[in-house]
Amino acid sequence: MGTSLRAKFSAFTGLALVVAGVSMTPDVHADPARAPDAPAVVSRYTEQGLLGSFRLGPTVGAGAPDGARLGLFGKWRGLLGAGAAFSYLPDTPLPGTAATTRRASAEAFARVFPFRNAFFLGVAGGYAQTKGTMSEDRLAFRQMQKVDAHAYASVVYISPHAGFQWMLTQRLTLGFDVGVELPIVSDAPSFDAAKYGLVVPIEGKGSVADAMRYTAKAPVPVIHLLEIGYAL
Repeated sequence: MGTSLRAKFSAFTGLALVVAGVSMTPDVHADPARAPDAPAVVSRYTEQGLLGSFRLGPTVGAGAPDGARLGLFGKWRGLLGAGAAFSYLPDTPLPGTAATTRRASAEAFARVFPFRNAFFLGVAGGYAQTKGTMSEDRLAFRQMQKVDAHAYASVVYISPHAGFQWMLTQRLTLGFDVGVELPIVSDAPSFDAAKYGLVVPIEGKGSVADAMRYTAKAPVPVIHLLEIGYAL
Protein backbone atom coordinates (compact mmCIF):
# COMPACT_ATOMS: atom_id res chain seq x y z
CA MET A 1 0.00 0.00 0.00
CA GLY A 2 2.83 2.32 0.81
CA THR A 3 4.46 1.57 -2.55
CA SER A 4 1.23 2.42 -4.39
CA LEU A 5 0.92 5.75 -2.58
CA ARG A 6 4.52 6.65 -3.37
CA ALA A 7 3.95 5.85 -7.08
CA LYS A 8 0.82 7.98 -7.19
CA PHE A 9 2.61 10.81 -5.39
CA SER A 10 5.53 10.67 -7.86
CA ALA A 11 3.17 10.72 -10.85
CA PHE A 12 1.25 13.68 -9.41
CA THR A 13 4.49 15.55 -8.71
CA GLY A 14 5.75 14.99 -12.29
CA LEU A 15 2.45 16.19 -13.77
CA ALA A 16 2.54 19.30 -11.56
CA LEU A 17 6.07 20.12 -12.74
CA VAL A 18 5.08 19.74 -16.39
CA VAL A 19 2.07 22.05 -15.94
CA ALA A 20 4.22 24.58 -14.09
CA GLY A 21 6.83 24.50 -16.86
CA VAL A 22 4.23 25.09 -19.56
CA SER A 23 2.70 27.99 -17.64
CA MET A 24 6.12 29.62 -17.20
CA THR A 25 7.05 29.37 -20.92
CA PRO A 26 6.56 32.79 -22.64
CA ASP A 27 3.82 32.71 -25.26
CA VAL A 28 5.20 34.84 -28.13
CA HIS A 29 2.08 34.29 -30.17
CA ALA A 30 -0.30 35.56 -27.50
CA ASP A 31 1.25 39.04 -27.33
CA PRO A 32 2.43 40.44 -30.70
CA ALA A 33 4.15 43.32 -28.93
CA ARG A 34 6.49 40.83 -27.28
CA ALA A 35 7.24 38.91 -30.49
CA PRO A 36 10.86 39.12 -31.69
CA ASP A 37 11.43 41.63 -34.48
CA ALA A 38 11.48 40.12 -37.97
CA PRO A 39 14.48 41.11 -40.10
CA ALA A 40 13.65 44.17 -42.22
CA VAL A 41 13.42 43.57 -45.96
CA VAL A 42 15.79 45.98 -47.73
CA SER A 43 15.33 46.72 -51.42
CA ARG A 44 18.34 47.01 -53.68
CA TYR A 45 17.02 50.46 -54.60
CA THR A 46 16.98 51.79 -51.03
CA GLU A 47 19.88 49.94 -49.40
CA GLN A 48 22.82 51.99 -48.23
CA GLY A 49 26.23 52.11 -49.86
CA LEU A 50 29.69 53.28 -48.90
CA LEU A 51 28.36 56.82 -48.40
CA GLY A 52 25.31 55.81 -46.38
CA SER A 53 21.97 56.88 -47.84
CA PHE A 54 23.70 58.59 -50.78
CA ARG A 55 25.05 56.38 -53.55
CA LEU A 56 27.44 57.57 -56.22
CA GLY A 57 28.89 55.96 -59.31
CA PRO A 58 30.09 56.23 -62.93
CA THR A 59 28.18 55.18 -66.05
CA VAL A 60 29.05 54.37 -69.67
CA GLY A 61 26.53 54.06 -72.46
CA ALA A 62 25.51 54.73 -76.04
CA GLY A 63 22.55 56.29 -77.79
CA ALA A 64 21.31 58.57 -80.52
CA PRO A 65 22.09 61.26 -81.45
CA ASP A 66 24.61 61.37 -78.60
CA GLY A 67 26.86 58.48 -79.57
CA ALA A 68 29.14 57.28 -76.77
CA ARG A 69 28.23 58.60 -73.32
CA LEU A 70 30.25 58.87 -70.09
CA GLY A 71 28.53 60.03 -66.93
CA LEU A 72 28.41 60.28 -63.16
CA PHE A 73 25.24 59.81 -61.11
CA GLY A 74 24.11 60.00 -57.51
CA LYS A 75 21.00 58.68 -55.74
CA TRP A 76 19.57 59.52 -52.33
CA ARG A 77 17.52 56.83 -50.57
CA GLY A 78 16.39 55.44 -53.90
CA LEU A 79 14.11 58.46 -54.36
CA LEU A 80 16.07 61.37 -55.84
CA GLY A 81 18.86 61.32 -58.39
CA ALA A 82 21.20 63.75 -60.11
CA GLY A 83 24.27 63.66 -62.29
CA ALA A 84 26.09 64.82 -65.37
CA ALA A 85 27.19 63.27 -68.65
CA PHE A 86 29.42 63.98 -71.63
CA SER A 87 28.62 62.49 -75.04
CA TYR A 88 30.58 62.30 -78.28
CA LEU A 89 29.66 61.07 -81.74
CA PRO A 90 32.70 60.82 -84.06
CA ASP A 91 32.47 61.49 -87.80
CA THR A 92 29.58 59.32 -88.93
CA PRO A 93 28.40 58.93 -92.55
CA LEU A 94 24.87 60.12 -93.27
CA PRO A 95 22.94 57.50 -95.27
CA GLY A 96 22.27 58.45 -98.87
CA THR A 97 24.75 61.34 -98.89
CA ALA A 98 28.46 61.97 -99.18
CA ALA A 99 28.39 63.81 -95.88
CA THR A 100 29.44 63.02 -92.33
CA THR A 101 28.31 64.48 -89.03
CA ARG A 102 30.04 64.92 -85.68
CA ARG A 103 28.46 65.90 -82.36
CA ALA A 104 29.63 66.67 -78.83
CA SER A 105 27.39 67.51 -75.88
CA ALA A 106 27.47 67.95 -72.12
CA GLU A 107 24.52 68.05 -69.73
CA ALA A 108 23.42 67.91 -66.10
CA PHE A 109 20.24 66.12 -65.04
CA ALA A 110 17.89 65.61 -62.10
CA ARG A 111 15.57 62.63 -61.63
CA VAL A 112 12.89 61.40 -59.27
CA PHE A 113 12.09 57.73 -58.68
CA PRO A 114 8.43 57.96 -57.57
CA PHE A 115 8.09 54.28 -56.62
CA ARG A 116 11.65 53.86 -55.29
CA ASN A 117 12.37 51.26 -57.93
CA ALA A 118 13.85 51.34 -61.43
CA PHE A 119 11.40 53.76 -63.06
CA PHE A 120 12.26 57.47 -63.10
CA LEU A 121 11.17 60.82 -64.52
CA GLY A 122 13.79 63.44 -65.17
CA VAL A 123 14.87 66.64 -66.82
CA ALA A 124 18.27 67.57 -68.24
CA GLY A 125 19.84 70.80 -69.40
CA GLY A 126 22.86 70.96 -71.65
CA TYR A 127 24.85 72.29 -74.57
CA ALA A 128 25.52 70.55 -77.89
CA GLN A 129 27.67 71.29 -80.91
CA THR A 130 27.16 69.63 -84.29
CA LYS A 131 29.41 69.73 -87.33
CA GLY A 132 28.57 68.43 -90.79
CA THR A 133 31.10 67.90 -93.58
CA MET A 134 30.57 67.20 -97.25
CA SER A 135 33.44 66.54 -99.64
CA GLU A 136 33.41 66.59 -103.43
CA ASP A 137 35.92 66.83 -106.24
CA ARG A 138 35.82 69.81 -108.60
CA LEU A 139 37.83 70.63 -111.69
CA ALA A 140 40.01 73.69 -111.17
CA PHE A 141 43.09 74.83 -113.05
CA ARG A 142 42.82 71.72 -115.27
CA GLN A 143 43.03 69.37 -112.33
CA MET A 144 40.67 67.88 -109.79
CA GLN A 145 40.57 69.70 -106.47
CA LYS A 146 38.94 68.39 -103.29
CA VAL A 147 36.44 70.80 -101.80
CA ASP A 148 35.25 70.35 -98.20
CA ALA A 149 32.06 72.14 -97.21
CA HIS A 150 31.34 72.48 -93.49
CA ALA A 151 28.26 73.32 -91.47
CA TYR A 152 28.27 74.28 -87.79
CA ALA A 153 25.43 74.52 -85.28
CA SER A 154 25.22 74.85 -81.50
CA VAL A 155 22.29 74.81 -79.11
CA VAL A 156 21.46 75.16 -75.42
CA TYR A 157 18.61 72.78 -74.65
CA ILE A 158 16.35 71.36 -71.99
CA SER A 159 15.40 67.70 -72.20
CA PRO A 160 12.51 66.04 -70.30
CA HIS A 161 12.94 62.28 -70.26
CA ALA A 162 11.76 59.04 -68.66
CA GLY A 163 13.38 55.67 -68.26
CA PHE A 164 14.55 52.84 -66.03
CA GLN A 165 17.69 52.23 -63.99
CA TRP A 166 17.77 48.71 -62.61
CA MET A 167 19.96 47.90 -59.60
CA LEU A 168 21.63 44.54 -60.21
CA THR A 169 23.86 42.35 -58.08
CA GLN A 170 27.43 43.34 -57.31
CA ARG A 171 26.32 47.03 -57.25
CA LEU A 172 25.93 47.13 -61.03
CA THR A 173 23.21 49.20 -62.70
CA LEU A 174 21.58 48.86 -66.11
CA GLY A 175 19.32 51.45 -67.67
CA PHE A 176 17.86 53.23 -70.66
CA ASP A 177 15.75 56.34 -71.23
CA VAL A 178 13.97 58.29 -73.94
CA GLY A 179 13.31 62.00 -74.19
CA VAL A 180 13.39 65.05 -76.42
CA GLU A 181 15.80 67.97 -76.64
CA LEU A 182 13.97 71.29 -76.77
CA PRO A 183 16.15 74.18 -78.01
CA ILE A 184 16.26 77.25 -75.73
CA VAL A 185 19.09 79.25 -77.30
CA SER A 186 20.64 78.32 -80.64
CA ASP A 187 23.10 79.79 -83.09
CA ALA A 188 21.92 79.77 -86.69
CA PRO A 189 24.02 77.27 -88.67
CA SER A 190 27.05 78.76 -90.38
CA PHE A 191 28.64 77.32 -93.52
CA ASP A 192 32.07 77.53 -95.10
CA ALA A 193 34.12 75.73 -97.71
CA ALA A 194 37.81 74.89 -97.89
CA LYS A 195 38.86 75.11 -101.55
CA TYR A 196 41.96 76.11 -103.42
CA GLY A 197 43.76 76.52 -100.13
CA LEU A 198 41.26 79.05 -98.77
CA VAL A 199 38.35 78.84 -96.32
CA VAL A 200 35.46 81.04 -97.42
CA PRO A 201 31.90 81.44 -96.12
CA ILE A 202 29.21 80.02 -98.36
CA GLU A 203 25.43 79.79 -98.48
CA GLY A 204 24.17 76.51 -97.12
CA LYS A 205 22.11 74.50 -99.58
CA GLY A 206 20.94 70.93 -99.90
CA SER A 207 19.82 68.17 -97.54
CA VAL A 208 22.81 68.49 -95.18
CA ALA A 209 22.23 72.23 -94.69
CA ASP A 210 18.54 71.62 -94.09
CA ALA A 211 19.36 68.94 -91.51
CA MET A 212 21.69 71.32 -89.69
CA ARG A 213 19.01 74.01 -89.57
CA TYR A 214 16.56 71.47 -88.17
CA THR A 215 19.06 70.39 -85.51
CA ALA A 216 19.50 73.97 -84.31
CA LYS A 217 15.82 75.00 -84.33
CA ALA A 218 13.52 72.01 -83.84
CA PRO A 219 12.97 69.42 -81.07
CA VAL A 220 15.26 66.41 -81.43
CA PRO A 221 14.21 62.95 -80.13
CA VAL A 222 16.84 61.34 -77.89
CA ILE A 223 17.23 57.71 -76.86
CA HIS A 224 19.91 56.20 -74.65
CA LEU A 225 19.73 52.53 -75.56
CA LEU A 226 22.15 51.23 -72.96
CA GLU A 227 23.71 52.67 -69.82
CA ILE A 228 25.81 50.54 -67.49
CA GLY A 229 26.91 51.87 -64.11
CA TYR A 230 28.41 50.98 -60.76
CA ALA A 231 26.77 52.26 -57.57
CA LEU A 232 29.15 52.70 -54.65
